[in-house]
Amino acid sequence: MRRIKKYTIVLILFLSMILYTGCAPGGSGNVGSDSGQNPNKSTIEYDAKDFIQVCRFTYNEDMYAVGRLNSFALFTDLQSNDKPNFVYYIEEYKMDNTVNVSNWTINYKQDVSSIICEVPLEEAFVNMVYENIRTSLKEVSLMLDITLDYYYNLFDVEKELLVDIENEFQSVYVVDLYLPYLLQNQTKNQAYIINVPIKSILAYLNNKNLKLILDDEEIEIPYESFISSPYVFK
Repeated sequence: MRRIKKYTIVLILFLSMILYTGCAPGGSGNVGSDSGQNPNKSTIEYDAKDFIQVCRFTYNEDMYAVGRLNSFALFTDLQSNDKPNFVYYIEEYKMDNTVNVSNWTINYKQDVSSIICEVPLEEAFVNMVYENIRTSLKEVSLMLDITLDYYYNLFDVEKELLVDIENEFQSVYVVDLYLPYLLQNQTKNQAYIINVPIKSILAYLNNKNLKLILDDEEIEIPYESFISSPYVFK
């Protein structure tokens, strides 16, 4: 999968950190620093007040706080001038029309390493963050009224998605959904946006419209509106 631009953040920590409360303990290790930032990172900026804390933990003797967005909604933010509340990564697949098939399953390995954060973070550390926000993700699932995908290791995700060939389509897209979380190192006064993968769905392109299948719901969006969104990457 191709690398994409990452999100950055303006640090407003001295005023916001005192508002946070605690959660679970952590482990030990090393975390990447600002020196590894992607020079092509996005200019979209978040503010700490956009988030509500969901947990705290320690790692390598540093205290971390993780915050979830105060509000979020799927697909309604694509043409908004507001800050994005989801990141969408898409990859196109085409059926070989010369072959008569009765079923089609897309198998792929989801590479989150270039999407998760604007700075390099150790896999063990990222997975620890993920473990600490599992309760938050269950709340997100209830708030969105959808089933989320859960992973044992974010860096080893393989998926199979069954294409409904009864649909009319020119091509099919796998859409990976990422929800931004605020990761704060309260010991060193550093903060990052970490994009957490929460679900993968299929979208069918037909007559310039994209039909997205979200559990039992079908959402239709003009393809150009979707693909031109600053929050959609491929």
